[in-house]
Amino acid sequence: MLLLIKNDERLMKYTENISNRLNDLLEKTYDAEKGYKLAADEAKAPYVKDFLKDKEKQRLKRQRKTTSRLWLRIEI
Repeated sequence: MLLLIKNDERLMKYTENISNRLNDLLEKTYDAEKGYKLAADEAKAPYVKDFLKDKEKQRLKRQRKTTSRLWLRIEI
């Protein structure tokens, strides 16, 4: 019985650790997306504006893909 409790505690710590890391990753992705959007809005040169908008779209796509994969794994 004691072994099961220790394993449950380890699993909970591991799960919490992974959850914190994933939240940090998503937060950084949100911040990067906002940063690219802000920079694109402030850019004067059209090619720079287009480049930054493309980067913003890539971050948004990556964020959605990561989030959907996480939810799929949670539901399974």
